[in-house]
Amino acid sequence: NSVTHIGRYAFKGCASLSQISFPEGLEYVGGGAFHNTAWYKSWGVELVYIGNLLYKCKIGDNASGFIEIREGTTAICEEAFVSCHVKNIKIPNSVEYIGAHAFDSSEWYGNWYGSQPDGPIYIGKVLFDYKGDVPDDFNLVVKDGTTGITTLPYKIKNITIPPSVKYITSSMLYD
Repeated sequence: NSVTHIGRYAFKGCASLSQISFPEGLEYVGGGAFHNTAWYKSWGVELVYIGNLLYKCKIGDNASGFIEIREGTTAICEEAFVSCHVKNIKIPNSVEYIGAHAFDSSEWYGNWYGSQPDGPIYIGKVLFDYKGDVPDDFNLVVKDGTTGITTLPYKIKNITIPPSVKYITSSMLYD
């Protein structure tokens, strides 16, 4: 029960891995950690959960149009919705962590992002992105109550991070 993190691609390609017991204290699972395992392939549901973590959306091109992430989910793992062609996602307030690239190539994020105003973009308690051109000498004050920061542009000159922030992803800064 001491394992709290499973890294990216940790078990990728372990094709015969069919049963896994996860510890209750698991806080993070990296993208692709179980890709091409028998365990992952056995999931016939739309959303694959590991405890309170949403690991992966398996809808692909068979989108139903709407996904509701279950209440009590604390994290959306990195790359969870990559290539998931769902049009609408309801994210509960219980989510405190969203992994890098969680929504890359997802139809929902493209539509949702396009409707957001320029500036910092929050998904619940997570500062997820920044939209638009970053002004020169930009100073960012992260909102109180924010639990995580996923991605921000390099041009930020100063950032004030409140004590409520628990994580900053490894691919936080981009150009």
